[in-house]
Amino acid sequence: VPEPSSQLSVAMRVVLGLAGGAAASLPVLSSLDPKAITVSGISSGGFMAVQLHVAFSSRFTGVGVLAGGPFYCAQADVAVALSSCMTSPSLISVTQLEAITRSTALTGTIDNPSNMANDKVWLLSGTKDTVVHNGVVRKLEDYYGRFVKTDIKTVYNLPAEHSMVTNSFGNSCDFKGEPFINNCNFDAAGELLQFLLSTTLTRPDNTTAPAAAEDFSQEPFLPQAGVDVSMNPTGYVYVPDKCKTGAAGSCRLHVALHGCEQTIGLIDEQFVQHSGYNEWAEANGIVVLYPQAKRNTVNPKGCWDWWGFTGVDYASKLGVQQRAIMGMVDHMLGNGEVVV
Repeated sequence: VPEPSSQLSVAMRVVLGLAGGAAASLPVLSSLDPKAITVSGISSGGFMAVQLHVAFSSRFTGVGVLAGGPFYCAQADVAVALSSCMTSPSLISVTQLEAITRSTALTGTIDNPSNMANDKVWLLSGTKDTVVHNGVVRKLEDYYGRFVKTDIKTVYNLPAEHSMVTNSFGNSCDFKGEPFINNCNFDAAGELLQFLLSTTLTRPDNTTAPAAAEDFSQEPFLPQAGVDVSMNPTGYVYVPDKCKTGAAGSCRLHVALHGCEQTIGLIDEQFVQHSGYNEWAEANGIVVLYPQAKRNTVNPKGCWDWWGFTGVDYASKLGVQQRAIMGMVDHMLGNGEVVV
């Protein structure tokens, strides 16, 4: 959601963790299909979704992005993030970012982009978004068009401000502010899931609310104690009843990433419970993983790292936040944690 503040001008802020008792362990689910993993996100979560999709393209089959830009757009520079990648998309060279992607893949620190050829890409930019310029998302469309054969779907005509767009919850469609979830009479979560999963999904029964997502400890997937990578001790996961004991491969996994200023410390569980994913998940056997970032002194708005505050490798398979999230994915699939 709103832009990262310059690291040079950030005042000291109190880091918000999650109060309360110890969180449960992330479940291992034999019902998950390892070949049906998708990811989506809003704003900083959209940039992170792109990073995960590109860096781990052998693992993901599709991506949904609301108000996000191309892979490595900021090039590890907060000034570029604040200008080219948010307000001045004419400064973005997609040709350069394509070349960086292809050359980086040769080092093995991201997967071969040829893996994305048959993937699905769903993009949304609101016409009233005053934070991430529509042209940034169009540059993302151009970027993916150089790797993905045909399956790119765009939504560019919705009068939405910078927000997670829903059809039933949140502020008015043109409102800018917490919780950055806006009711635009458009079900973004449902639309992107239906497109990414290439199937006709069962429409949720809106007369019955889904059960709440459950919390889990993210700490087993984070670096050693004392290293702050701007991730909350607790994350969330929504597991439909049918996926708790279902047959092997009967359920799909989707990773949903919040934006800046949508952390638990700022808006409680509103993104986790009201962004629209859980209703579709319950009706269709989709497990939704909600990793959680947190605020710290170099990341005062609780964004995901898409400009390099966790290190120069942030966008690659070596990035600490990327590895943590993939560690969660591997754990749920029964593959054990990725060492970070």
